[in-house]
Amino acid sequence: MSNYKSTDIAIIGISGQFPGAKNLDEFWNNLKEGIESVSFFTEEELQPENISKDLLASSSFVKANAYLKEKHYFDSRFFDYLPEEAKVMEPQIRLFHQTCWHALEDSGYIDERSKHKIGLFAGGAVNNNWMNYAQLSASKDMGAFATSQLSDISYLSSKISYLMDLQGPSVYLNTACSTSLVAVQEASSSLLLRECDIALAGGVKVNNYSKKGYLYQEGMIQSRDGHCRPFDASASGTIGSEGAGVVVLKRVQDALNDNDHIYAIIKGGGLNNDGNNKISYTAPSVDGQIKAITRALTMAKISPGSVGYIEAHGTGTVLGDPIEVEALKSAYSLSEGSVAGSCALGSVKGNIGHADTASGIAGLLKTVLALKHKQLPPSINFEALNPKISLDGSPFYVNTELKDWVSDSIPLRAGVSSLGIGGTNVHLILEEAPVRAASSDSRKMHLLTLSGKTPSSLMGNIENLKDYVSLSESADLSDIGYTLNRCREPFGYRQFFLGKDTDELFSSLGAFRSEELSKEAIGSVSPRVVFMFPGQGSQYVDMCLGLYEEESLFREELDRCFAYVKSSHGKDLKSVIYNSDGSDLDDTEYTQVCLFCIEYSLARLLMSLGIVPDAMIGHSLGEYVAACLSGLFTLE
Repeated sequence: MSNYKSTDIAIIGISGQFPGAKNLDEFWNNLKEGIESVSFFTEEELQPENISKDLLASSSFVKANAYLKEKHYFDSRFFDYLPEEAKVMEPQIRLFHQTCWHALEDSGYIDERSKHKIGLFAGGAVNNNWMNYAQLSASKDMGAFATSQLSDISYLSSKISYLMDLQGPSVYLNTACSTSLVAVQEASSSLLLRECDIALAGGVKVNNYSKKGYLYQEGMIQSRDGHCRPFDASASGTIGSEGAGVVVLKRVQDALNDNDHIYAIIKGGGLNNDGNNKISYTAPSVDGQIKAITRALTMAKISPGSVGYIEAHGTGTVLGDPIEVEALKSAYSLSEGSVAGSCALGSVKGNIGHADTASGIAGLLKTVLALKHKQLPPSINFEALNPKISLDGSPFYVNTELKDWVSDSIPLRAGVSSLGIGGTNVHLILEEAPVRAASSDSRKMHLLTLSGKTPSSLMGNIENLKDYVSLSESADLSDIGYTLNRCREPFGYRQFFLGKDTDELFSSLGAFRSEELSKEAIGSVSPRVVFMFPGQGSQYVDMCLGLYEEESLFREELDRCFAYVKSSHGKDLKSVIYNSDGSDLDDTEYTQVCLFCIEYSLARLLMSLGIVPDAMIGHSLGEYVAACLSGLFTLE
């Protein structure tokens, strides 16, 4: 733990969807398999988009697009929106609701969000066409003011903060293509300033269309053939794309102290603007990019030579790639301790195209997953290096195959760049997560709880769990149970399952039928819990022996009581309760103190499992247990 600085930030939750991938598991599979998620269309498929015949017939018209196939789906009832509100809501805001929820759920804090000051930093693309559509199609009862809040992307962050009760800073930003990675940098800064305890950061881009091509124009950003070829000799530009991604951030020491699951560590970041030291407003700048990268390396306090992968902005444009590589070569020069061929170069845009305001988070998530799996995915659509790019005298090579990512003496590290039209540059330094201690011994039976706002959503969650258990090669029921029982928000329709292993659980899940669900949802307010502590007469030999043998916390608390009584009074209560004929246990001298020890330890076990009493009551010596747990008396 001493290896981490006070400025290090932990990534403790992730979520996203991109072309060809409705979640990050599918996204990683596509990356490591080198799959290109660009769709090419026939003229018949393009007809619904009302494209003119002359444009379709043009040799410069490219019948390709990278798009999200399920972007029109939105569970408005889950997020408590009326149907007429969902109808006019900006599609990017819809999608980002879901992405933020999944990311916070992945972090384990969805049910504890009111207990923490959580910030949200995000951006999306301006969509004037949708705003016009919303005003024309809104119901008369909604009014122009309410409609504008739902259809204007600038309300993205505050709308979600309101819905999810996030009480930290809520910031919408837009720096064009670098928007979402700038959001991560700004969220990190907010954490270091202690404006929030947890921060969500990311971005989203959704178009009004799906199956639609574009007109290729020489010298513009879009490619000649619908393929994005980062760093390649035949690169002619990029292709527009869609997507959404969010990371959940926390100060690293807090994450370690709270035993959070950590995906990766952000060691440092650099953020700036080119100013006017370049040939035009839209052109990139070598000098500006060098300064952002150098700032990130300085903040990270690492040697540039320790970085083994760079996720570049990598648009595959004639002007952009050579300038970006030139800046990277200067910042990561061999004179700074790097070794030729030691640092892989890649860009996610070869796989999914350019997701505009969501492109930076796409590159970050790719890098986080590479660190997690300790693999370098191939940079696709690359055959020969762009002649305007030279990697001589640099540590870089373009990685074109899936390979294991190993390091003998230092942690795996990576750099991620995102560059915006207008000159806003951002670069982050990432490091692999610390090694986690294995889960402690689990109990023989596992309890898994599931819930949903409707019977159909609960059944869907049951099916999802069944699929996960059947497909996962390393399903640990104790870890799954902890996540479902402690890290998910409980909704009105609930069901639980018991199993001693995955086979028994899978059988139980498969046998469950929807008609077994209660017809009435239970109250959304959790029931009040009362602990009742009995007095003398409830004792028996081998009380809670099974718990003593199998539950470490119960055993530790009971042994603590035994040790105190033995040191202060010379009495061995363990031998009175266990391995006894019961004669001493029925003696009042032993009965009351033994019952106290058992009841106290049992209560502590239940409280550790999240069963915390709203009130306590006791009879006779049971009153002392209640008083002790309330803090009126110390245990001694």
